[in-house]
Amino acid sequence: MEDRQVPGAAEAGGRIRAIAPNRIAVGKREVALGLLWQPANTELALREQARIAGGASGGFDLHARHSGSRQIGFGTTRDDLMPGMLAGATAFDSGGWGDNWLAALRLPGDDDRWWIVAMRGSLIYEDMLHATEAEARKALARSLEAPDWEKVIAPRSWEFAKAEHAELGNVLSLDSAVRLRRVNWESRALMTAAAVAAIALLLLYGWSQWSERRQLALAELQESRAAPEVPRTFPWKNAPGVPAFIEGCLGRMEELVILPPGWLIDSLVCAWTGKSVTASVVWQGKSGNPALLRAAASGTEGEGAGVSVSGGRAELVLPVELGQAESRLSGEPWELARLETVIRERFRSLGLDVAISRRDFSPDRSGVRAFPRLDLGFRTSAGIEEYGLLLSDLPALVPEALVYRPGANIWQLTVKAYSDPG
Repeated sequence: MEDRQVPGAAEAGGRIRAIAPNRIAVGKREVALGLLWQPANTELALREQARIAGGASGGFDLHARHSGSRQIGFGTTRDDLMPGMLAGATAFDSGGWGDNWLAALRLPGDDDRWWIVAMRGSLIYEDMLHATEAEARKALARSLEAPDWEKVIAPRSWEFAKAEHAELGNVLSLDSAVRLRRVNWESRALMTAAAVAAIALLLLYGWSQWSERRQLALAELQESRAAPEVPRTFPWKNAPGVPAFIEGCLGRMEELVILPPGWLIDSLVCAWTGKSVTASVVWQGKSGNPALLRAAASGTEGEGAGVSVSGGRAELVLPVELGQAESRLSGEPWELARLETVIRERFRSLGLDVAISRRDFSPDRSGVRAFPRLDLGFRTSAGIEEYGLLLSDLPALVPEALVYRPGANIWQLTVKAYSDPG
């Protein structure tokens, strides 16, 4: 197994070596790689944020704070991480690199394993492990689509413009690295506001989009005054905003995680019906006792609700209250091509996949103008709230459904993005 000298390490003369797929050692210190980094949420206690980040299958039990507690990296002892280990993404001698840098580094050892780390606006933008050089090179190319990188580190053989070659041992330093700690050591609410790379990207669009929306609204107002009024139905008028929809759904879906003996959860579904939001859970249990299931769900059903059982399948549907904090962005819908371009660019710049289907409509027989739209869909194993933030400043969006399947540990969100037919 390959060893490399690490200038600037806490231990004088420390050597770096791989000890597991997600860990390296520098001297006697172990360093954790590939943490899930999220903004510190001032509205939630640390324990609650760790639970939500981990999804319905179980929360994270380890965390590390970064950048003045504005950002938190989550990990779990299920991945053989332990308190006291150092968070690798914070262990770089990056003086002089600027606020936006990206590095692809080969890990020591015989395995062809790579680590991609990036910072944007002094916040951790990426902390990902890749099993092959080809996979890492493809991931680096996706990250390079984001603008304004001040320094890029990659092998010379990859032939990326302006990229510099560096070994892991030449850039790693433990002097400023932060430690992993147990989540349950802190029960107070997080007091520091946070920002993530997705929000930083949204700010790049903010002012220009506000100005354009204002001009479009004024032009539409002048047009409506000059032309005869045509009745229109706005499908997004009473719909919840996407972030508020996700937040409300997650709270209700958590209450529906009920596992009596003999029953397993097949899926959790939260949907906007056009008038309200409902959440449902479907159980499968060939040998499950319906009485046990109803007893376990009795504290959650609420007045007038109940578990329906048919053979080995059972279902419970409950309303979702979004609360007073719900808000959505007003303004006229955008032109369809512009809307699709902005959405694709945001997801692509973060290396995320989004499926977009275009739906064009013509006026119906009554002369009422219908709205063309984009149907959006994406899947993720964690961080579904951050996906919602990518869409939070776009007008005329209607959340359709949020689905979680515990067997695959996958979240799926579908959204309708309406456009102006002109």
